[in-house]
Amino acid sequence: MKHFLPYSLLLATLLLFGCKAEVCKDLSIVESTATLTWSGDYAADGCGYRIEIDEQIYKPGNEQDIAESFKSSEPIPVDVKFILQGRKDIQCGMLPASQSVQFIQIISIKKI
Repeated sequence: MKHFLPYSLLLATLLLFGCKAEVCKDLSIVESTATLTWSGDYAADGCGYRIEIDEQIYKPGNEQDIAESFKSSEPIPVDVKFILQGRKDIQCGMLPASQSVQFIQIISIKKI
């Protein structure tokens, strides 16, 4: 979880010193229970991590900060705190074309 400290500090700095309303709104931290799934390394035709919340799929923009212990072929129930980053097109794995996916910045994640 030490990897998430810089993101927490950034958020705290922005909130303490102020920011434009649109930016602050976009930095709202969302807390939820979710299912984390590891689909494999990109180099081996995987798509990394995906998080499912209420049948909605999200892609962690900072998945390199997620601990190795979460890399499991079985879905893992987690408590997660994150910031929405907007939709981006991605193409990975065996997907025939790019897909638009909602990206998130994970602040913290822990197994339930």
